[in-house]
Amino acid sequence: MLRTFAHDFDNIQVIAISGRNAKMKRSFEYLVEQEHKEDCIKVLDYTTKVPELMSISDLVVTKPGGLTTSESLASRITDYCN
Repeated sequence: MLRTFAHDFDNIQVIAISGRNAKMKRSFEYLVEQEHKEDCIKVLDYTTKVPELMSISDLVVTKPGGLTTSESLASRITDYCN
């Protein structure tokens, strides 16, 4: 999914959060570097700022999970993809 955002869109900002998954973070960083998207895609590992990040988001793309769904709804994000 990140590859699609990196390759197909130039007018959006993406924040990719890998959590504590170091391998996923390295993969995200590699993809950003390959697509030369350092200015519009930020890669974060574990963060306690998820509620703040969701509150300024227009779209959340995530793996399915009850907690993430609840956080998205609490943040009033209407475009939600599972």
